[in-house]
Amino acid sequence: MRWAAGDGGAAEEHFDAALGLDGSWGDMRHVREQTRWPPRLYAAMERFLAISGQGAGRGGATLP
Repeated sequence: MRWAAGDGGAAEEHFDAALGLDGSWGDMRHVREQTRWPPRLYAAMERFLAISGQGAGRGGATLP
């Protein structure tokens, strides 16, 4: 994931494009149910959503 590697600009650009195609990428519950990622990648995605404001505030939800 580009964001975890320190490339925040590209990460946000790609994420915005993915949201445009399928808005469910901002919903961590959906991401966890539909993907088979390692725990480290889920944690990075949750941090990205929290910091970028792309998660719960824009239709997504984070899991505890």
